[in-house]
Amino acid sequence: MNEKALKARELKGEDLNNYIDAKGISSVCTACKYDGVMILSHGPDQPLQLFAMPLVHPDASPGDSVEVAGFICKNCGHISTFAASLIVEWKEQESPSDE
Repeated sequence: MNEKALKARELKGEDLNNYIDAKGISSVCTACKYDGVMILSHGPDQPLQLFAMPLVHPDASPGDSVEVAGFICKNCGHISTFAASLIVEWKEQESPSDE
């Protein structure tokens, strides 16, 4: 497991919330336009729920995957996901003293 994947396991709900805010990502559901999504986490200071999504691409090796975190719409259930490695990179840039 690479270093970013290990650091992704340390991400908390508040990290995804801060990432969403910093990137200007809307909390309005892209599917039904309901304004109310929930982060897939056990709580703001608890680990994010990460999912390994298989990569299907001619350049991908068998078994390659990307870990994602996300949020779900409380109205329609639509799930939006974000690459955990990009959240880790953003967090490292925002707080370099935590390394």
